[in-house]
Amino acid sequence: MMSIFRADAGPLRAGTRLALVVASLCGGAVLAQSAHPEGAVAGVEGAQTKVIESGGLRVEATLKPLAESADGLQAEDPVELSLDFRYADSGEPLIGAYPAAWLDLLAGDVDGSDETTCRQAIAQRVGGGLMSASEVDFNEYLVLTLDNEASVSVVDPRFSFGGSRLLARVPLDAPGVDARLDVGRQPGRMAIQPDGAFLWVTHGADGGQATGGVTVVDTRGLRILRQIETGTGPHDIAFSDDNRRVFVVNRGEQTVSVLSVAELRHLGDVKTGRFPTSVAWSKAGGLAWVAHADGTLAAIDPETLAVSARINPYPESPPSRLGRVSFEAQGRFAFVPAPDSRHVHIIDTARQQLIRTVEVEESPIEIGFSDQLAYVAHLGSPIVMALSLEGLDDPDGNTVAIEIPIGQGPTASAARPFGTASVVPAPGAAAMLFAHGADRAVYYYMEGMAAPMGSFTTSRLEARALMVLDRSLREQQPGLYTGKAGLGRPGTHQLALFLDSPRWMGCFQVEVARNPELEARRLQRQPLVVELLPGQRQARPGQSLTIEVRLSDPNSGEPVSGIQDALGLTVLSPGVWQQRHDLAELGDGRYQLTFEPPESGVYYVSFASASRGLGFGKSPFVTVHVGTEPPANAGHP
Repeated sequence: MMSIFRADAGPLRAGTRLALVVASLCGGAVLAQSAHPEGAVAGVEGAQTKVIESGGLRVEATLKPLAESADGLQAEDPVELSLDFRYADSGEPLIGAYPAAWLDLLAGDVDGSDETTCRQAIAQRVGGGLMSASEVDFNEYLVLTLDNEASVSVVDPRFSFGGSRLLARVPLDAPGVDARLDVGRQPGRMAIQPDGAFLWVTHGADGGQATGGVTVVDTRGLRILRQIETGTGPHDIAFSDDNRRVFVVNRGEQTVSVLSVAELRHLGDVKTGRFPTSVAWSKAGGLAWVAHADGTLAAIDPETLAVSARINPYPESPPSRLGRVSFEAQGRFAFVPAPDSRHVHIIDTARQQLIRTVEVEESPIEIGFSDQLAYVAHLGSPIVMALSLEGLDDPDGNTVAIEIPIGQGPTASAARPFGTASVVPAPGAAAMLFAHGADRAVYYYMEGMAAPMGSFTTSRLEARALMVLDRSLREQQPGLYTGKAGLGRPGTHQLALFLDSPRWMGCFQVEVARNPELEARRLQRQPLVVELLPGQRQARPGQSLTIEVRLSDPNSGEPVSGIQDALGLTVLSPGVWQQRHDLAELGDGRYQLTFEPPESGVYYVSFASASRGLGFGKSPFVTVHVGTEPPANAGHP
């Protein structure tokens, strides 16, 4: 039995459902399913557009609602941001950029398009790095971890409130496995074909007497289409990039089965060598490459179902078992670790030749790629080796290897499920994420640094595999970058735009209207309406500070007087100090809280009344800056 989890692909907030994740974490590509049906994206009616020309660039930014029935931009509605970057002098598109965008509520009469305010807002966001949080972040990405205690954790690596970055956790019946679909005895490897149409699950993973094979699942209807016998396992699986062929390793049979996707049938078996261990597709060479426990590699022609090439990295020495075949982004150069030695072999699949063997640390087991480097994780060393991808097509060249210490123990975990990834690129930058089992942490490494920039945990669980859900702005066509998010509160907002290379920034104001339907539903559930009144939001340690609110009935809108148990709660972020206060009634539904902050920092103030059913968690909160300057675009009243 295996489980598949579905969810909205829109902005994930605490408490939302998860996306289709388990199949991907167990070895397949992610299948993004839209939260909106096809055709739900409306035109530009209700959109707000601004053209900014500066620094040699002309940028047209458009923020438009996604729902067909949307009446302009309304609070909490899904929206799409489009950024058209062009060179001002030539009109040519700016390609290959990584724009960032943030939307935040403005305080008071601050001009969101003012250059100084814009620079301050962007400096706060960029300077905050991984820890900087914004009300609406178009650069969001989430990290999903397959944990050792039968769960999948969803983590925001940049957001921290009270020391936690865990947004959600999905429990499983066993580590990496849950009982939802009957896909055959002992399910093992799961993978989604490139076009996302079918999920393929291998079964009969133990290599016992029971015949193994694959189960084909329709990803839209989550129904089993067919079970195909291929032979005893353990199994690995790979797809041709045109979605025509599937290759299934049957280690117990010492064969690789070739299947037809269109006909969902077994085309034949290929004897590639002794005890095949893994298979991967070369989109540059159009062949499936298979690694074996006897230290050899073989290439399968998908049309003739025959071996078209063989490579033996150890022709004159004892063979060393080969691990998982991994390809860089272009699909030409294969990197193959030898876990029983200290070698990584690099194969040029276009020439069908072994071009280099690089000595690394003890027991290399996994390889992940950025645009410029291949990262080798080891079972026997805390060192990650970064191998340059430059000059691989030069037969006389050398591969530059850089040592990067990651954590305290070995970077890779022997408990990592086969086919999963624990070394993955971080979106939008030359950076990598490493799941470190020994340290029970995920490390963030920026290329060019001597060590990781930081780390985060999933409540001290061991992350055995990683997957990134990238929701950041992406280039849809030359120079046009788009992304989706959910709006926050109503009011006047500042949309801040930033490019690191070439360096550029710009801001403009966006008006977000109230959402009558949401407010009506919220008022029906809300015991009291808490209106935060204008007032002092800065103080010095020990200085008396007052906060005023108006409490009113959610149905009539009339102010509520005579609440004897009205309370305020002040919390020093990240929760190191807190205090409760009785509110003083001022009349006309107005209540006042007075407190003296004991030290510098950021304080959060919320309100409650037990007699009216209002808890602190249902109350809006005020942010107070004590002994510090507030951000230029602080959004709380």
